[in-house]
Amino acid sequence: MEKRLLHSLAFLLCALFSMAQGRFCVGMLHYEILSETGRVVHVYDCSFPWKESVSVDIPETVSYNGKNYTVIAIGANAFASRCSLQTIKIPNSVTKIGKYAFWGCDSLRSVQIPNSVTEIGANAFLGCHLLRTVRISNSVTVIGDGAFAGCRSLSAIKIPNSVTEIGRGAFEGCYSLRTVRIPSSVVKIGDRAFFNCRSLQSIAVDAGNAKYKSINGVLFNREATLLMSYPLGKKQRVYKLPNGVKMIGEHAFRNNSYLREVMMSDSVTTIGLYAFSNCRSLRKVSMRNSVDSIGNYVFENCVSLQAIEIPRSVRAIGNCPFRGCTALQAINVASGNARYKSVDGVLFDHKGSVLKTYPEGRTQKTYTVPYSAGMIECFAFENCKLLEAVRIPGSVVEIGAAAFSGCSALKEVSLPHSVTEIKEFVFENCTSFREFIIPRFVTKIGNFAFSGCRSLRKIQIPESVTQIGKGAFSYCCSLQEVINLADEPQEIVHPVLGHAHIFAPETLQSARLFVKPSSLEKYKSTGGWKEFRTIVSY
Repeated sequence: MEKRLLHSLAFLLCALFSMAQGRFCVGMLHYEILSETGRVVHVYDCSFPWKESVSVDIPETVSYNGKNYTVIAIGANAFASRCSLQTIKIPNSVTKIGKYAFWGCDSLRSVQIPNSVTEIGANAFLGCHLLRTVRISNSVTVIGDGAFAGCRSLSAIKIPNSVTEIGRGAFEGCYSLRTVRIPSSVVKIGDRAFFNCRSLQSIAVDAGNAKYKSINGVLFNREATLLMSYPLGKKQRVYKLPNGVKMIGEHAFRNNSYLREVMMSDSVTTIGLYAFSNCRSLRKVSMRNSVDSIGNYVFENCVSLQAIEIPRSVRAIGNCPFRGCTALQAINVASGNARYKSVDGVLFDHKGSVLKTYPEGRTQKTYTVPYSAGMIECFAFENCKLLEAVRIPGSVVEIGAAAFSGCSALKEVSLPHSVTEIKEFVFENCTSFREFIIPRFVTKIGNFAFSGCRSLRKIQIPESVTQIGKGAFSYCCSLQEVINLADEPQEIVHPVLGHAHIFAPETLQSARLFVKPSSLEKYKSTGGWKEFRTIVSY
């Protein structure tokens, strides 16, 4: 009964589609006429039972209204998310597989691409988790961005000598892929083409390729000045970069779990963003005095890294290069560096005026910022989970966003009167705060500044504060007292679902808001404050 109903529904849908000019339905497949003169169509959609295993045989020609049309393409999203599709037969008339054509076909196990196909579109087979074998014909010239990304069961792929371009992330997340050979025809490989291929042990390149080469299974440009991709499944513990390499590309070693030591040659000048991110076994990196630039998040989540030496040649360090390095106890800088220096293992600019990074793995419970510092940079103390107290001198005028975010043991921070703004996320998830008295010269509290301070019971807001950002005290589930000394209720910036949501809903019900007697009625009638169940004067 259910089966007949589904087929009847499919027939009805086909009839409706046929009414649209240029579109018609034959069986389970929906076609669109691309050229009436040339009598050519593409498959743009399909309709078949979701729960039943389905094999689809796309015909080379199809008849409609007494005319024969040649099927030359599979359109964008034509079979997207058809979870019951197990096999597909593509005719020799198809020249292009469109973007997202088979995206999310979880049951698709094998595909044979005929000799007529010249282009596999972006994300064509994205997320086909059970796809084990793919035969790419010798006519294909372009493998689009993300074409086979997330095909976790794909263990082997033969790229024919017709392919000239492999798109960005084309095989990203193909966990079972063990080896890849780049033919001599390829002239362009996009970023992250083989990113996060956990089992990949070698990337080989044909000797005749004019753009790329392989050295011991590692992918380089032809001149071997750019290291592009180090295979994640390569089980080498120590790697020494070849002489002549000038740049380590973005994401080049990212997520490698085997490497313990990397030795750079004295030709390396640039380390691209995320280059060693999440290399969780990496303990030692030897940078030579040729390195000029260290990109954003380069050593992020290198949890085994205990110390690092910045050469004197380095002139630029990107954002959060050591975020998540939970064992890092010292960031040392070679003497003579004109841009940076280390003070007791803490990274500063060369004048000592900007505190850039406090190592997450330091075991000291208290830290006093030097009086030379005028600024604490964004994320500077992020996730320093052993730190209990930080003393900040009056020389500091700015504390960057999320500077102390995730400092779960932090109980005390002495904010000087020179700081006039508590920026967004500065104390987010500082779960050991019990009381916080905001200094009387602060004028602005940023978005989510104290969000997630679960142990915070009392907060005092001075009369100088005129603006409070969205979610500033959200998820402060233990908050019992909010003391607001301002005569006028503060402006609530970009409220979320109404003014009340600078505080958690439970705070509005359980905490008491204390205000000046002369301001009591103002707070009781102003959005963002009137939602407190209890508002009293002090």
